Amino acid sequence: MRPYLGAAFAMVILPIFSVIYLVSCFPIVAFLLLLNKERQAHKVNTFFSLVGMILAGIRFKVHGTLPQHPPFIIVANHHSYLDILLLHVIFWHWQLKFIGKKELVKIPFWGWTYQRMHIIVDRKSVHSGAKSLQASKEALKKGISVVVFPEGTTRKPVNTILLPFKNGAFALSAETQVAILPVALLNTARVLKVRPFPQILPGKVEAIIGEVIPPPKNNPRAIIQCKEKVYLWLLNQLQNARR
Repeated sequence: MRPYLGAAFAMVILPIFSVIYLVSCFPIVAFLLLLNKERQAHKVNTFFSLVGMILAGIRFKVHGTLPQHPPFIIVANHHSYLDILLLHVIFWHWQLKFIGKKELVKIPFWGWTYQRMHIIVDRKSVHSGAKSLQASKEALKKGISVVVFPEGTTRKPVNTILLPFKNGAFALSAETQVAILPVALLNTARVLKVRPFPQILPGKVEAIIGEVIPPPKNNPRAIIQCKEKVYLWLLNQLQNARR
């Protein structure tokens, strides 16, 4: 019964939010991007992320303290598209660049702005990977924090709460010597699902801000050790949340 209630609620909320986005958010963001005012466009997107969560009856709570003096490489688990909205809202006073898959560009209107504000990567292309790495380095140099979901997907086998991490975020930290900020996102998949059909259920989501992790030395062993440290911290937070 719960999935069908979620689907019914999604049928009501998604059209309302889509109209609000197309009438107000998209034109403003597109205009600001055409004027090369990306920081202002980011603030508008953040505001409408909060509006969307309020409309959907999504409450959120943040545990831990946000560190001072960004940029950071923000590393988070990934269960739902809600993760993106939630991180926008949590870090509302920071400018963020998400590293996202190229398929997101295909989403009408939103994909156009996403491509211009964030970093798109084609996992099958070595050239695209190198290009996204360079774009990430340039963003960090400008003081913009980069968000990485090192699992690479929201799709998980049954009873799997965290997939193995890819090396990208940790290699980026080693090369740029920018610290890592781990963030555990809880309950987002229960509130917003897109498979097998869109479902939204009003509820509470949470985020746990971890301690800043210094960048590893730029060698394979140190990078792997850093990756394992972040993985184990996130896995521990997710397992504790299930108890």
